[in-house]
Amino acid sequence: MYRFYADKGQISESAVRLTGTDVNHIGNVLRMGKGDELIICDGQGMDYHCIIEDVTAGEVALSVKEKRETDAELPCKVTLFQAVPKRDKMEFLIQKAVELGVHAIVPVFTKRCVVRWDDAKGKRKTERWQAIAEAAAKQSARGVVPRVEEPVRLEEALGGSGDKEALSAKVLEMTRAAGKTYDPEIVKAVSEAERSGALSMTLEEQWRQRRSSRMSAFLHDEEAGV
Repeated sequence: MYRFYADKGQISESAVRLTGTDVNHIGNVLRMGKGDELIICDGQGMDYHCIIEDVTAGEVALSVKEKRETDAELPCKVTLFQAVPKRDKMEFLIQKAVELGVHAIVPVFTKRCVVRWDDAKGKRKTERWQAIAEAAAKQSARGVVPRVEEPVRLEEALGGSGDKEALSAKVLEMTRAAGKTYDPEIVKAVSEAERSGALSMTLEEQWRQRRSSRMSAFLHDEEAGV
């Protein structure tokens, strides 16, 4: 069954009045008319099984046959904090994240982000990202259209603090709120890695260390005539 989204203001308990670009799609592309059935979603987790009563040039009038909560959402609300990549990779990430079920997406500017953000162009880009999220929600029959927030810096995403202890406490709080608990073995491994400084190394530093180790082993084998 075809599925469309409508604002809360277009929906009442017994009727829906759909306007916008979907009107043309329903009437002229899909050739739907009086008596045809479809699903209207309010984008907030509620589905309305509707019957078309009338189709005009600017509006589709529908009666509500049944109202029910969507069954397409995850049992927990997942917010994705995503560092902004260059070019159009963010659009792909938003599309796939929505299809996988995230509840909200927060673009984050980190130290190594190369994207230059202009407020005027940035507003249009954020609107485009939101449109991509809505299209992906339609494609995957989501009951909620995830919101793409305004980009923030990493410090803002961490609650205004870059302190590791503050971040750990924030993660623990969020984890407990989601009804999860830490695995003691994981906590122990992370603590040991922090003490050894392994977690403070960047990916580039780790790569250089591994390359240096491989080169040393190669030279040793050469000298040994292996």
